[in-house]
Amino acid sequence: MDEPGLLRVREAAEILGISQPTLYSAIRKGKIRAMRIVGMGYRILEADLERFRKDNLCPADVPTDGSFPEAPDA
Repeated sequence: MDEPGLLRVREAAEILGISQPTLYSAIRKGKIRAMRIVGMGYRILEADLERFRKDNLCPADVPTDGSFPEAPDA
């Protein structure tokens, strides 16, 4: 049974709209924090996933209607 607030790599990749290999690459590069649990693989805290999502434009954040978010005022 998984702990609340912890996501499997498959679940996190699905939420972000990226492939599992891409997420594993981000983990290896230190772009997203993940815990390696012996016999269970990697788990990602929901808070870390949200931080990664805010810091990186993920496909799940891109509108499908062709519009793009406006740039913040300088």
